Amino acid sequence: MSDPPELIAALVTLLGDPNPAVHGAARKRLLTLGPGAMAPLEQALEGVRDPETRGRIVGVLECLGALELDRRLEAFGRLPDEEMDLERGAALLASIAYPDHTAEELGRELDRLAEGLAPRLARCTTLSTRLDCLCHHLYVEHRLHGEPGDGNDPDDGLLHRVILRRHGLPIALAAITVLVGRRVGLPVYGVAMPCHYIAKAVEGGEEILFDPWSGGARLSRDHCAGLLGSWGIPFRDAYLEVASPRATLARMCRNLLRPYWRRGDHQRLGHVVRFLHALEGGEGATGCRCAGPAAGLRPQDA
Repeated sequence: MSDPPELIAALVTLLGDPNPAVHGAARKRLLTLGPGAMAPLEQALEGVRDPETRGRIVGVLECLGALELDRRLEAFGRLPDEEMDLERGAALLASIAYPDHTAEELGRELDRLAEGLAPRLARCTTLSTRLDCLCHHLYVEHRLHGEPGDGNDPDDGLLHRVILRRHGLPIALAAITVLVGRRVGLPVYGVAMPCHYIAKAVEGGEEILFDPWSGGARLSRDHCAGLLGSWGIPFRDAYLEVASPRATLARMCRNLLRPYWRRGDHQRLGHVVRFLHALEGGEGATGCRCAGPAAGLRPQDA
């Protein structure tokens, strides 16, 4: 049941009271109404001219919007594995920084990337040649590529920003490759190798490991073992298994912890931590609007 417009109008009037106790109590009451109060508050804002009252209304709207975003993040993160969709989850993660971004918008961008690819794949006769065609399409014609960086730009991990700027983290490039492959019937999957996320094409009993960040360079088991060894990580065959959407989204979240922490962007950091906790089965920290090293900050996985 929605709250009576008269109640919200009265509370908006009280927000304009100069007494901090009065406008503070009105703010608290509005917050208890939840996101359902946002639309009438936005309407009320149009008719308010006093700058202090407008500022208080905007503050309430921002808090309600943050609470609604946390609700959506936690609800998605607790979906059963069979309902966990990488594309929807990646768009939801991006909406933390870009509130107007939607799964539908990301879908259209991926559709545009896939245009013209299916007929060319149909002329290929092996998994290897189909993968070559996909890699040429994405990494040569569309110029998607990896660039060395310090890991401090959160946009490098957000799919729609990577598509726009044509470069990003290994996990973002791999996810885009997986999602474009899905559109053209090419079975490509993410592989959550430590420190450097890669991908593989799988068909029948054949598997081809490759690195989207390096323009689709082919990888062998020994090559991966050598890379991990150079980073001081003992190789395990499990590192080359297909990564689930849940595991991929959780890793995307971890990659955002450091850039948001270093920027002092505690609100966005808090949203990411809540999403990560929900994905990993933890409880959301619903009362906290900031997070730090104790919340799980660690070097990025890329």
